[in-house]
Amino acid sequence: MYRKTRARISLRRRDGAHVQIEGMLRQGGGAVRKVTMVALALASGAAVVAPANAEEQGGHEPAALLVQTAPHETSTSPTNESVSAATLAPITVKAGRDGLSLTAPSFQEAKEQLYRTPGGVAMVSERVWRDTKAATIKDVLDYTPGVFVQPKWGDDARLSIRGSGLSRYYHLRGIGLYQDGVPLNSADGSSDFQRIDPSAYLYSEVYKGANALRFGAATLGGAINFVTPTGLDASAFQGRMDAGSFGWRRIQLSSGFADDAVDGFITGSWQRQDGFRDQSAGRTLRASGNIGWQLADNVETRIYISGFRVRQEIPGSVTRDQALNDPRSAAAINEANNWQLNLDGGRIANRTVLNAGDTTYE
Repeated sequence: MYRKTRARISLRRRDGAHVQIEGMLRQGGGAVRKVTMVALALASGAAVVAPANAEEQGGHEPAALLVQTAPHETSTSPTNESVSAATLAPITVKAGRDGLSLTAPSFQEAKEQLYRTPGGVAMVSERVWRDTKAATIKDVLDYTPGVFVQPKWGDDARLSIRGSGLSRYYHLRGIGLYQDGVPLNSADGSSDFQRIDPSAYLYSEVYKGANALRFGAATLGGAINFVTPTGLDASAFQGRMDAGSFGWRRIQLSSGFADDAVDGFITGSWQRQDGFRDQSAGRTLRASGNIGWQLADNVETRIYISGFRVRQEIPGSVTRDQALNDPRSAAAINEANNWQLNLDGGRIANRTVLNAGDTTYE
C-alpha cells in the first residue's frame, strides 16, 4: 500500500535566494521519500540547507505537487557578474535554386505565361494522363477542347486543331509539333507521331490556330509543345510497367538529379504491341534527356538529347464492306509485301537564356 506524504524543503539557490517547496508525494517508504525530495531539490538548482520535514498520513491516491517560493532578498553573486555571453561559430546560409530554371519553366510558371496569350490556348498537366495507359497522343489530348485525335494503327493518328488538317489521313500538315520548344516536324512540315513518348512529358502546351505564330508562320493550324521534366522537378528514380489487350505492354524508367548549378534528367521506354488489326504489330524504343547548367543568376544553358527506334507494320486501307464485316483485316497488298514503317533517328538541341533586366534573350 502506498502512503501520501506531505513534505516541506527549505532551499537556498545558487544566487542566494531562499526557496521553500511544499507538496504531497506518493511513496512506499522513507528511503523513497528521501530520494524523491533530494532529486526535487537538485532539479531546482538549489543546495539543501535544512532537512525535510514530513508529516505522513494514510491514503492511496497521490495529490498534485504544490511549489511555493517564499519572500526573499535577492543577493548578487560575484560569480554571476563574471559570466559573459558565449560566442558561437558563424553559420552561412546559401540559398539554392528553389526549383527555378530559366530554360525550362515549371508547370505553374508556364501556365501563367501561356494564359497571357490573348487567344485560344490550353495547358495539359501530366496528372491528366500519368496514371492512365497513355499509349498514344490521343490519351494526352483527348479532353482538350478544340483538339481532335483519331488513332489509326500503332502510334500513328490523325490530328486536327479546330478543324485544320482534317483532310490528312497520313503524316501531318499545318500543325507544328515541338518537344521543349524544338520542332519535331520535318523540313517539309510533315511529322510522324511515333517519336512522341507520352510517358516522358511533364506537361503539354496547346496553341490553337494563329496563336501558334510564336513558333513561326508554318503553324497556322496550331501547335503543340511537349515539355519534358528537368532534374529540378523530377524524382531521383521513377519506373512503371503497363500491359493491355492485343499484346500491348510497356516499361518506362526515369531518373533526375540537381545541385546548386547543374541538373539533369533522363528517361527511356520500351513498348510493343500485336495490334488489333492484322499486319499492325510494332515495337518502339525511345530515350530522351537533358542537362542544364546555370552559369550565373541570369544565364542558363540546357542541352537536349533524344533518340528513337520504331519498327511498325502498316495494315493499310480497306473497303467499306471489309471495315464493317471484318474490321481486323488488313489490305491484301500490305500483307503480301509486308509493308512497314521503320524509323531510326535522334536529335540534339541547345537552349540558352539570358535575362537582362526586363529583356530576355534566347
